[in-house]
Amino acid sequence: QSSSWFSLNPDAEQQQTAESKPELRPKMSATQQMFAGKSVLMTGTTGFVGKCLLEKMLRDVPDLHKVFILIRPKKNVQPQQRAVAEISTSPIFNRLRSEIDNFEEYFQSKVVAMAGDITQDDMGLGPADLARVHAEVHYIMNCAANVDFNERIDGAMTTNCRGPMRMLAIANRCTNLLAYVHVSTAYVNCNRPNKSLIPEELPQCAADGEQVLAEITQLSPPQLEARSAELLQKEGYPNTYTFTKAMGEKLLCKHHGRIPVGIVRPSIIGAAWKEPEPGWVDTVSAGGALFLAGGLGLMQVQAGKASLVGDQIPVDLVVNTIIAAAAEVARRGEGFFKIYQSGSSTVNPVRWTATAKAVKKYWRQRPSTKSDVPVGYRMVNNPVWYQVVHMTQVTLPSMAFSVYARLSSSASIKRRAATMKKVLSRTRVLSETFYHFVNNEWFFANDNTKAMEQRMTPQDKELFMCSPDIVDWEIYFDDFQWGLQRWVLKEDVVPSQHRKDALQLARLKGSKGGWLFSDVAFALNYAHKRAGAGANASSDEVIRAVLGSKVVQEAAQQAGPGGADKAAALVQEMAAALSGPSVRLMAWLLAKVNRRLFTKLLVDTSGFETLKKLPPSAPVVLLPTHKSYLDFLLVSWVLFVFDARLPHIAAGDNFLNVALVASLFRWSGAFFIPRSVAGGSLMSAVLSEYTRQLLHRNQWVEFFLEGSRSRTGRIVPPKTGLLGMVVDAWKAKPELDMYVVPVSISYDKCPESSAHVQELLGGAKKKESMSALVSTAPRALRRSFGAAQLLLGAPIALSAAALHASKEGAGEGEALSTSSGAGMVKWLAEKVVQDQLRQQAVSPSALVASVLLAKRGGAGAEQVAVTGKQITEEVSLLRKAVAGWGGHVLDGGMIGQDVRGGVMLLQDFVSVAGMGKGGKVRDDTTVTWASGSAVEAMSLHYFAAPLLPFAARDASLFLSLLRLSPSAPHSAPLAQVMAGAAVVRGWLDSEVLYSRPADPTTDCQKTVQRLRREGLLAVEGEGPEAKLTLLPSGLSRCHHVVSLFRPLVEAHWALAAQVGLVVG
Repeated sequence: QSSSWFSLNPDAEQQQTAESKPELRPKMSATQQMFAGKSVLMTGTTGFVGKCLLEKMLRDVPDLHKVFILIRPKKNVQPQQRAVAEISTSPIFNRLRSEIDNFEEYFQSKVVAMAGDITQDDMGLGPADLARVHAEVHYIMNCAANVDFNERIDGAMTTNCRGPMRMLAIANRCTNLLAYVHVSTAYVNCNRPNKSLIPEELPQCAADGEQVLAEITQLSPPQLEARSAELLQKEGYPNTYTFTKAMGEKLLCKHHGRIPVGIVRPSIIGAAWKEPEPGWVDTVSAGGALFLAGGLGLMQVQAGKASLVGDQIPVDLVVNTIIAAAAEVARRGEGFFKIYQSGSSTVNPVRWTATAKAVKKYWRQRPSTKSDVPVGYRMVNNPVWYQVVHMTQVTLPSMAFSVYARLSSSASIKRRAATMKKVLSRTRVLSETFYHFVNNEWFFANDNTKAMEQRMTPQDKELFMCSPDIVDWEIYFDDFQWGLQRWVLKEDVVPSQHRKDALQLARLKGSKGGWLFSDVAFALNYAHKRAGAGANASSDEVIRAVLGSKVVQEAAQQAGPGGADKAAALVQEMAAALSGPSVRLMAWLLAKVNRRLFTKLLVDTSGFETLKKLPPSAPVVLLPTHKSYLDFLLVSWVLFVFDARLPHIAAGDNFLNVALVASLFRWSGAFFIPRSVAGGSLMSAVLSEYTRQLLHRNQWVEFFLEGSRSRTGRIVPPKTGLLGMVVDAWKAKPELDMYVVPVSISYDKCPESSAHVQELLGGAKKKESMSALVSTAPRALRRSFGAAQLLLGAPIALSAAALHASKEGAGEGEALSTSSGAGMVKWLAEKVVQDQLRQQAVSPSALVASVLLAKRGGAGAEQVAVTGKQITEEVSLLRKAVAGWGGHVLDGGMIGQDVRGGVMLLQDFVSVAGMGKGGKVRDDTTVTWASGSAVEAMSLHYFAAPLLPFAARDASLFLSLLRLSPSAPHSAPLAQVMAGAAVVRGWLDSEVLYSRPADPTTDCQKTVQRLRREGLLAVEGEGPEAKLTLLPSGLSRCHHVVSLFRPLVEAHWALAAQVGLVVG
């Protein structure tokens, strides 16, 4: 029964689930209902827009009956075979593959491919297919077009004019047709004057499409060229594409008759904004051509006005507009005709200068392996100056290299010169093609599109968002270029994480002070806004309130004679004394220190903006992860950078041993508490009341839920004493809602990593002292610890936490009420830790460390040598695994950059030989470490530790499978693997996940399904006979995750054996 979930008939399983739990399926939106049980005829599905449209329909209109697509016939290959082989295998469907177990079956059940050709009558459909279309089709979505700007006019008219009319003829014979949507272009009006506002109306051109079609059939090729030039000049169009699309629109409007027609006019279509994933693009066209040519260094300069608005629109918003327009046209009924423009120029305009900056920024940070030409893309306004720049930077260097190639005897140099000549010719054509569009600007009104979206239900607005008003162009251009690099150039590069560098932001904020005094200007200009007493409670006021409270006075009496004096001494020693000048000094000092220690300090700006939008009167409790003494300094400094409230920070009283540091910390907001506080003690009463007074005065507070620094490289179990005091403070004044904010801090290399490893191996912890600081600080400041990252989780309102805790219970089925403080604290602590874990980054050094550990040999192997090629290949696989686990790589970029950075940061305890120029890890580079060395082994495990929470679910399954089948091929009964994995999963909850025990079996089921989709596992048979097998493609993943958990497994096994718990 435990394996009955693994049905080989997913349709039956889904039907059973839907019938037994109908509430699990969300109610269909109004637009989805318009397509439920209906069929769509779609053209252009091998193109960029058409393919995205097909993916969206299959994903978000699941009750669609059929999608008929036209595919050009190919000898000896059936259309359905071509659709499966050439369309369904596209990476655009990766999201659907991850969401649907049997995607190929689903695709074939929905998509019907027909042999057709839009250049022929009846679209080239055979009689049987044509009859089926007439009988079954409800919607027509025509995305087919000839987008070649320089196509001869007869070819362009055939596709862009005759094509829509041929489709209209089919529409007239469809007995159930509801809507015909034709995809055109906003630039059918690019013949209008510069800076015009373009309404959603038919193009203004005098030419008659039918007359032009009749005329061109009578002309010879030379006459066609002459007539084409004459028409374009007369009508004011820059190319045959825009002219013929305009003709197509006018013909549709003239002849549509009773057919309800909608025309969707996108502007310059680019990569996806959000769906199916940010940056998705698999073609080089429009803006993508400029990005790629500039990014590869092929186009250094372009004639254009960078200050003009270039109307760009993400493809997923275009697709949503097509679907929404189809539903609206269908509702309006017979004879309806409307134009819907999809653009950004009147909603969220972006100038070409932003494009040029984005090109240089992205490709300089992530240079392509396919080009070694420096990126220098820019636009030049003056035509004469453009010719000068192009001559000096492009033409003359090219001519010089051509002369050198002719004189050289090297065949490779001659080939390179010939290639350069071709490339320069193509970039010249590209520049000329875009000249009209980057030297003029139009503003495309979207009144019809906006009105349509306003009429949509909230659910539809979320599913089929049309407006680009929320698009962040900086993020979008970054994703766009990542998509080109990933899907067009097919280079191994992780997605951009859109983290701002706080070090750079601080430099920019202090820019008015010049290079020399920028940090001083930064501290002086921004500290006063939040650091002064106007924003923070007075220290003396808080101390008086604490000593005057009933709780502290009663505790002082119980402490015996002198209790009041002891309480006063405790609170005086504890209390923070936030001072504006000290905060400014710390801001200046930390700007210097952070810049020396880290290459980048990455932050998610949206998290800080959310924080600043909380009610001004709401107290906020920040709970960062804790691996380094720098953690609380980083949090406060980044809050300072973003001009947010500065918190009162709980610091260990061991800092009081360093008088100067303690004073500086106190004046910067630190209050000092002992490592442990006994319940019922005077210190407990003072600390609880001090915390309450701060929160009731609307102050922000920061402390570490883990208590002390983690020495293992991973998050340690929470200590809830101080969190309980926060909950008590809220319960004493529930009308003052408080927010808890999880904060996750990740390092490429923790500054105290070496000290932590020594302590784990039995070394004594060095006490905090001025002499220790003076001796260690100079060495640390001479080293680089790579990048660091600070991410904020979503704020958790304590009022909401009380309700969640009441509903879910503290575990073991215990029911709680909002008055159960202990249960609420437990729920809140687990929630914070889970949010911290989700935000943790996996550093490149963690990936490299994992690879080195996985290559460890047996007990007799002392030296482990791994080549650069092996490391690169394995890191590439691991990066994909991390993405599948829901994690992200810290400052991840090109695979070569990640490998180089990871190896460089591990050089304290590994030997590296054969590195290339600039520290490049070549295929023949060798990284060696001593597996017999406790320091080196422990160090690698410390660096690899951030991977543990992400890999834990895979590990539970692999460990169970290897226990049952230790020798290859690894195969065992599914029920037994699942039972063992559930046991391991429960143990890992306490070791690396710290989550409330859930249903381990369900968790393991989901893991098996995911690993099957990734092609790492196979399941044969059903029910009790089902068998799980590790495929060859899964061996690498298995070795990696098992090696990560090896020390934990061995330690628990040794402990169990020691106490006599292991039998047999």
